[in-house]
Amino acid sequence: MQKRVIINYFKAIESAYISKKQWHNKSNNPFLRSYGFTGAIDYLITTLLKECARRQSFTVETFADILQLEKYSILTHEDMKSLDGKTAKKRVVDYLEQSMISGISSSDEYEI
Repeated sequence: MQKRVIINYFKAIESAYISKKQWHNKSNNPFLRSYGFTGAIDYLITTLLKECARRQSFTVETFADILQLEKYSILTHEDMKSLDGKTAKKRVVDYLEQSMISGISSSDEYEI
């Protein structure tokens, strides 16, 4: 099950990058580099697993719905050129966090 969760997570990221024709661009896709992979895994462990458990779903669609990456510009290796590995990894985590936060409904859409 753990393997399937990780695969589904990266398929959700991949779909956003494929829609922008950047997934197979090895020189510019940060998720094909160690800092991008470890940043994505850190975010999965610290944040996304809890949200998926709350929703009781770990499907590609659930990850895509939470992340909302298709709506925003993608992060590229160009954005990371002058950063060291630790800072680049943090930037990946921040990017994923920001895309998730941006997908949250505005406060006037909540029932109180």
